[in-house]
Amino acid sequence: MTQKITVLKVDQTTAPKGYKVIDLAYKASDGKTKAMKILDFVQRDVYNVLVDSAPGDVLDVTFVKNDKGYWNFGTVARTDEKGSVEVEQKTKGGGNWETSEERAKRQVMIVRQSSIANAVAYFASQKEKIGVGEIIQVAKAFEEYVLS
Repeated sequence: MTQKITVLKVDQTTAPKGYKVIDLAYKASDGKTKAMKILDFVQRDVYNVLVDSAPGDVLDVTFVKNDKGYWNFGTVARTDEKGSVEVEQKTKGGGNWETSEERAKRQVMIVRQSSIANAVAYFASQKEKIGVGEIIQVAKAFEEYVLS
C-alpha cells in the first residue's frame, strides 16, 4: 500500500545502547495523525531519508506488514511537495471526554441508580410487600442525603 504522508514532527534520539531512533509524527492521506518509531539498525534506508526530513515535507511511503501483522514503512521517498502541518480538531474542547455538565449529570444518574438498588434491598430485608411508589420515595430520600 502506497500513500503520501506529511511530516509533522521528527525527533531523533540516541538509545542507551547507542543506536539511533526517530520518533516520527505524520499526517496520513486521510488526514489522521499517526506516529512511527524507526530504528537506524532495523530500517537503515528509511531512517536515512527521515533523518533529514522537516515538518511540512510530503513523502511517498510504501507500507508493508511485518511478521506480527503491524504496518511498517517499506520504502520512503522524498517529493518536492510541501504540506500543511496543521492538525484538525474534530472534537469539542480538544478531546472526546465528557464536559463538566455531562459528568455532573452522569454522577446524578449513578447516585439515583444506587439509591434505588439500596431502597429495594432495604425493603427486601423487611420482608414486607410494598409498592413501587414507596421504593421510589425511599430512593429519593437516599439520593437527597447523598447529594446534599
